[in-house]
Amino acid sequence: MMNEIKDLSRLQDLTNEYASKHHIKPGIVRCLICTEQWIIVTTDESAGMGFHLCTDHYAEIEKRLREFQPFTGKPISHLLKKVLEGENDIFHRALAMAAINCVACHFDDIFQESCLNPCKFMTEPFSFLQSDDVVTVVGHGNYGGMIDKIYEKCREYHVIEKKDFHCFQNYIIGEKQEKIYPDHIFFHDNTEEDMVIPKSDIVILTGSTLVNDTYSELIRKAVNARIIAMFGPTAQGAICCLKEIGLNYVYSGRISSLNGLYQAVMHRGRSCSVQRKDYMKFYMQNIN
Repeated sequence: MMNEIKDLSRLQDLTNEYASKHHIKPGIVRCLICTEQWIIVTTDESAGMGFHLCTDHYAEIEKRLREFQPFTGKPISHLLKKVLEGENDIFHRALAMAAINCVACHFDDIFQESCLNPCKFMTEPFSFLQSDDVVTVVGHGNYGGMIDKIYEKCREYHVIEKKDFHCFQNYIIGEKQEKIYPDHIFFHDNTEEDMVIPKSDIVILTGSTLVNDTYSELIRKAVNARIIAMFGPTAQGAICCLKEIGLNYVYSGRISSLNGLYQAVMHRGRSCSVQRKDYMKFYMQNIN
């Protein structure tokens, strides 16, 4: 079925539009990389990441990615066309986001240089926070130290996590009492979305919601939010369509050194942790 993944097909169209406008050639696919958490697409000059959410099914993800090996050495547009004609499942969406992010790899430089683009650079992350804000983060993570950056500026910090959130907590068990840390974060499972999100002033979504296709519904629930943001490497390509998606802000980044990426893949095991010097973060705000 053609264009079954319609929302990401639209994101691809916008990405291609900006690439063409600024004379960026999308490039030839060189490698498809599968790690424990990420699918990564590289060309000669850029790389893009998509969080595949399937740590427990890593071997299956690797097997499915091998089916796209014939697209290495060909334009990345050919890969995207094939992926976006596939099933609307987590694997295809993660691979699509990796390829889209690869095309959009240097867009942050362009947006920084021109005032005619849909978003602007911000020098300070989460500068929109106010001291009485109730903040809800969907998808626990400390991307770029964001927990401290948020908590010190708001009244309440809530996290909605589909995984067992107890794995993010530490327990100190004494003779007379038990303490659970971090004690400044209110954890919820996804059954409490309808209770927590509508009461939030700030809602911040992990970029993984683009992969599991929950972002639209979560944004609809944020009826009283002053700011809706997205964070993480998967969110990189969202800078092309902040207004269209319904986002005010993106906190993301890109791989700035392909050699650093390949070194991480070859020497850092399945987690593929890229060194800080090889990854550049950016903060973008919708100005439309």
